[in-house]
Amino acid sequence: MLVTPYLQRSTPRGNIRNPSTANRYLAAFSRALTIAMKEWGWLDDTPMRKVSKPSERKGRNRLLSIEEKNRLLQACQKSPNTHLYPIVSLALLTGIRFGEIVNLRWEDIDYTGKTITLEKTKNGERRILPLTPAVIKVFALSRTTDIAIGLVFKPNSPTNRSGLVDIKNAFVKALKQAEISDFRFHDLRHAAASYLAMNGATQGDLMAILGHKTPTMTRRYADYSQKHVATLMERMHNNIAQNL
Repeated sequence: MLVTPYLQRSTPRGNIRNPSTANRYLAAFSRALTIAMKEWGWLDDTPMRKVSKPSERKGRNRLLSIEEKNRLLQACQKSPNTHLYPIVSLALLTGIRFGEIVNLRWEDIDYTGKTITLEKTKNGERRILPLTPAVIKVFALSRTTDIAIGLVFKPNSPTNRSGLVDIKNAFVKALKQAEISDFRFHDLRHAAASYLAMNGATQGDLMAILGHKTPTMTRRYADYSQKHVATLMERMHNNIAQNL
């Protein structure tokens, strides 16, 4: 049995479901049928054994060169949206997702213990990151009182229905001014991971920082780590070659 017809149907928003979404639905349905078969005895066998899962596309990995990064930050600094620069900077420094950033509260930042606690994460698990001097400078851009409480990034408009900051239009304009194409906010997370890998972060380090439960997602950055190691070795070889 194939799920191709299902994939070809449009969602309520008019989009086409991608294979990864279909596989998540299939996995949930398969789990339910397995419980019905093994634990409740409602089925003799699960029909999901006959269902073929579609192949998933390779994950997007649009990175940001150092030159692009500099142009983007300059454009963000010039934006009338005062939240744009600190939010983009925080994403680049930490790899934190947009949803995690806009839900961040001052109570989650421990200046004494030098930690950031992410309560609302994509996988539902708390994640703790180090509060570095560079990140402290970013938070200083949004801190207006000595004792701040509530959201770190408060919406400028009182009519914002979500109650959270929206920088979408400002980010698109900044990308255009910086002459950067084919780039999304989530790609800042990939950029942060690649910078970490190039500075020697191991797969375990990346999993802890990015909040990945399995090494599958962080495996894409292995090449950058290997290239960094190769560069270090070449530098060392050049320094000692004269004595060999």
